[in-house]
Amino acid sequence: MLCKGNEHLLKKPLKLIIIAAAVFTCLVIAGTVYRLFFVRFVRVPTGSMMNTILPGDHLIVGKTFGEIPRGSVVVFAYPGDSTRYVARVMGLPGETIEVRDRSVYINGAEVSEEKILVKRDDAPRNKLEETSASGSGPYKVFFNDMGEEPLIDEPSGGTFGIASPFRLGDGQFFLMGDNRDNSQDSRFRGSVPRDLIWGTVSLVYYSSFRDESGQEHIRSERMFTKIR
Repeated sequence: MLCKGNEHLLKKPLKLIIIAAAVFTCLVIAGTVYRLFFVRFVRVPTGSMMNTILPGDHLIVGKTFGEIPRGSVVVFAYPGDSTRYVARVMGLPGETIEVRDRSVYINGAEVSEEKILVKRDDAPRNKLEETSASGSGPYKVFFNDMGEEPLIDEPSGGTFGIASPFRLGDGQFFLMGDNRDNSQDSRFRGSVPRDLIWGTVSLVYYSSFRDESGQEHIRSERMFTKIR
């Protein structure tokens, strides 16, 4: 039997435990809500963004509000397609866009990009082997080296909007993959409305690939790589 004088000594720790449990529960709920509505974790299975993003990269994507700057790498869907894709924002609402050879022109002015020539690699788990570089810009885009044929079955994406520059409507964005010769993007599938762009990719938190035998290999050097 407890002495009456010691009851208050037990009540205080009990209150602290209850408060701590309530705070922990609130944090868990808040974290769950945040993950459901403001951040997503996605795995990329294809090579349309190589070498910026490799097949097998797992990405952290934050919900995007307001304006989306040119050059942003975003997760989105094409109209009438529920599949989520990853590509880079090139054209903004109201702009005209052309692709001449390996250069993108917005309203007649060339966009600054660092252009990398690569050897084609049919094993998408690997990085494309870079052979040379030209130009400068805040991010890299990749093209098959001379003599290589594009992997895409569509007509070559080397030109777009030459006869008549493509004008984007209100709320419409033009998206392109960084693996320029091997990306089924807005050049082939059209522009994307703002409400189908979910969020912006921030970094790679995990990356792996499977070899011919099916064994999984972790790319530790890719972990926590920022996407720019």
